[in-house]
Amino acid sequence: LYKYTFDINNFKTLFVIECKVEPTRGNEFCRVSTVCHLTVKVTRVNECDEVSLMYEVLAEHNMWAVCGRTAGVLLMETEDEQIVTLDVMPLINGYLPLPTVRLSKYIPANTKTQNNSCRVESHSRLEPFSPGQVYNVNKGSQVH
Repeated sequence: LYKYTFDINNFKTLFVIECKVEPTRGNEFCRVSTVCHLTVKVTRVNECDEVSLMYEVLAEHNMWAVCGRTAGVLLMETEDEQIVTLDVMPLINGYLPLPTVRLSKYIPANTKTQNNSCRVESHSRLEPFSPGQVYNVNKGSQVH
């Protein structure tokens, strides 16, 4: 008879990411070398302490060009859902995997004074979520 004790931590899904690529107004399809809109929806599905999140759009450079910003900070203090729209451009024909969106905990920089004389400044930093805490609905999805 064997006995093993273990703990399961951070097992609940906290956030869900949904992505969608749509052609710009007036176009029926997303075409090569034509700007399209990537809509990213982040939804909080369980209570958590994280209110500042950083999203990063990671695209295959030979398939997608991300026009403009590829990352940003979302504040989830009052809303359970945030929607961000970015411009992307398909670089090749065919079925393309959607760009990946990575979500991280964003810990903003704090300025603290110690002993009223020394000033300690910490830089903002990112911490990854545990596996399963962020569910990507479109993982493995393709757009044509």
